[in-house]
Amino acid sequence: MSNWTATLTALFPKPTPIQKRRLANFRANGRGFWSLWLFLLLFGLALMAEVIANDSPLLVSYQGQLYVPVVQDVPEETFGGFLPTTADYRDPFIADEINANGWMLWPPIRFSYNTINYNLDVPSPAPPSAENWLGTDDQGPRCCRQGYLRLPHFRAVRANSDPGQLRSGRYRWRTARFLRR
Repeated sequence: MSNWTATLTALFPKPTPIQKRRLANFRANGRGFWSLWLFLLLFGLALMAEVIANDSPLLVSYQGQLYVPVVQDVPEETFGGFLPTTADYRDPFIADEINANGWMLWPPIRFSYNTINYNLDVPSPAPPSAENWLGTDDQGPRCCRQGYLRLPHFRAVRANSDPGQLRSGRYRWRTARFLRR
């Protein structure tokens, strides 16, 4: 037996008959089994949150050099700016300079939890659009900022607030009743 096989056998021993029976019972419980897979899927998506939604590009090619702004802080001076601070890739000057001398690979959602969109076509709060999938609050697309959750037909309410403290117009009683269940 090779060293690799011995290591795998030590890490994953063969299940005992009682463990096999417990696993079979768990698989027979359809709701629990599929809930586990749903939880693992959502957990995997949460681990990939920086790749799904971020206000920095995933990869930047500028004058033949590759940069990964999600992992490293790249100063603005690198892209022709004059500040030694981290580059703001949404700034028109920096974006034009990079696009003229290279390219940027953006995540599907180009906003982080605290990004403000200054280039809205309609005044804030704006309804959902192709750029802001969840709409915007009164300060830009920061709809999930600091524990706030924006629900349709409700004003932004604190996600962990007491149900009796919710203020959402005519839906106040229904919302509080729903959250108490």
